[in-house]
Amino acid sequence: MLSGVSGAGFEASEPVRQSLQPSLCSRRIVKTRLIGRTHWRIPCNDLIVLKAMLEKTNKFADCQKEFRKLKLWTKVANAIPSLISMMIDASSLPSLLPDRKTCEERISEYCQTYGHIYDFVDAKSLTDALNTVCSSPADTNPVDVSKLILVIAIAMQSDDAERLNGRKLARYVEDCYHSSSLLQKPCIGTVQALLLLVIIKMIASSDTDKMYGMLSILGLTTQAAHSISLHRDPALFGVTSYHAEVRKRLWACFFRLNLDYCIRSGTSLALRLEDIDCPLPTDVNINTLNIIARKPNNAAETDKPSNSDLTFGITAAKLAKIIAPVQQAICSTSKTISVDLQKDVREAFKALKVTMPSYLQPGANTMDPIQEIQQSLITATINTVMLIISSHFVMGLPFNVSQRSDLLDIWDNAISILHLFHNLSQHTPHTRNLAYHLLWSDTCRAAFTASMVLSRLRNIESDSAISTRPQHTLSTFHESLVGYLTHLYHFWLAKSHQGSIAAKTCLLFGVIQAVTSHLLTDFNSPRVLDKLLGVGVGAAERTVAEMKQAMQRRSYHLTFTNPSLGTCSNSSATASTLPTPDSTVDSVMANPGMAFDEGRLADPFAQMSDAECADIMGGVDFASFAADFAMPLPLVEHPPALNDADTFAKWVEEVRF
Repeated sequence: MLSGVSGAGFEASEPVRQSLQPSLCSRRIVKTRLIGRTHWRIPCNDLIVLKAMLEKTNKFADCQKEFRKLKLWTKVANAIPSLISMMIDASSLPSLLPDRKTCEERISEYCQTYGHIYDFVDAKSLTDALNTVCSSPADTNPVDVSKLILVIAIAMQSDDAERLNGRKLARYVEDCYHSSSLLQKPCIGTVQALLLLVIIKMIASSDTDKMYGMLSILGLTTQAAHSISLHRDPALFGVTSYHAEVRKRLWACFFRLNLDYCIRSGTSLALRLEDIDCPLPTDVNINTLNIIARKPNNAAETDKPSNSDLTFGITAAKLAKIIAPVQQAICSTSKTISVDLQKDVREAFKALKVTMPSYLQPGANTMDPIQEIQQSLITATINTVMLIISSHFVMGLPFNVSQRSDLLDIWDNAISILHLFHNLSQHTPHTRNLAYHLLWSDTCRAAFTASMVLSRLRNIESDSAISTRPQHTLSTFHESLVGYLTHLYHFWLAKSHQGSIAAKTCLLFGVIQAVTSHLLTDFNSPRVLDKLLGVGVGAAERTVAEMKQAMQRRSYHLTFTNPSLGTCSNSSATASTLPTPDSTVDSVMANPGMAFDEGRLADPFAQMSDAECADIMGGVDFASFAADFAMPLPLVEHPPALNDADTFAKWVEEVRF
């Protein structure tokens, strides 16, 4: 946690040096990949305590052993088995759709959330596809059905009780795209469906650390988009105004999603920017455009997109065009980040802000939660890019007084992001989950970077004043950051059961919050590193214990309210029976005598291949893990063979897809 202490004359004692050696319990000591400068966890390299924990040094050995068991439980509980070995048939896709009323509700939920952020699938086309499925299933295009299923699956991600069911639906569609020739022809509909898959995988990466699971779909999407020349100007192909606008919006959303993935994962954007000449989307209601040349479009004005959505989409596309070359320069081995680049980017952002409407301006007041999300996404993206560029002049370098202005600039950008996320997390569950899925990596990067800035400023400043502004004192900075970190820790604690990355992020926030709290009081004490490492180890142990206790309380509540979850039976208990963590983690008391059923825990592995099981368990003996951790898991029924239509339809009904 303490950054750059050696430059201030503080040296680690010999016991500390030994404790910072990699532990023998570490699974992998040799790294096979370099993390790029834009990766959301890169600031941890400048935070000694967090770096020591992530590298599984000896001081954290016992804690890491317990955390590994907890992480394994989250992996098993949230595992989505592959169906690729089964008889996958795209003609079976309509069987996965729920009743029409549920479909309409889920489509409406999508349009009210992600439809406002990524506008490449309009509500009218989804409604038309649903009407076709309901009235004439035999004439249904499987690509249209796959889009309906994926839209429903994405809408289910805002509901903790349904999120795993939604991901099972998406996994089925994904396997169909890999195996069915009916879905592999490049076209507009195929790219739309693949982008929907990218979105749901982006959502899942916030929980399950499967960010690199997007590689196959993102690669397939890129190839499909280039196969239909989506990156070129639609005017070259003589298409109708409707299809021209569809192509523009589709390319803009693909470009944004691709760029977001590259920034989050620290990889370079693998697109040739000089070959792209597709114009920006147009501020026009797409439902009023002609679908067929020389034939007027009599579509009703229902489901008319708001002007704010159109403006946001255009602004986000403009922002992506500014950031893309910068991101490539940051990740390049041949280019350097200079002060001139920093100045040029800042000026480009200022010019963009001049063209932005008032509701998208940073700090603008709005009563509409979606507009607040849109405003926050634009502001957070700008702050993130400036934070990454400014950090280049600080991170990995010995601190000195000349870094002061850069540190203050980084602080302003980081705190702005934390403030945005804090405000959004106070909204309704749907808005809160949307902010979590879209801003989690920016928020984590900002929190870790702000902690690095605070420790470096404490090294530089001998007095309490940090800047010429009276309110900017070290104690004010410290109090503000500790408050944000405490909020983030409790927020992620409620999410820790959702996957290994959610649990790991909770652990990072638990440690960083404790160490930051002691940063000012213990800074001038002897053996400061020893003390802060001790604080970090204690915080890690407490955090793991609190996460395990919260999960056990939740698991006991599920077993108590749903007795079938506690026994190994053939009942069709699914993730849809799970209550939300907000209603269980804080309200249900733990049962110390809770019985454990090893067969119950083993059920999720029944539907996985040997390779999938080995990947999840990582060589850990399953029986000893199950007996030691003592938490039951929800049962997920293994799907029947798809060549039996009656059995398949019955299974779909039972699992409540």
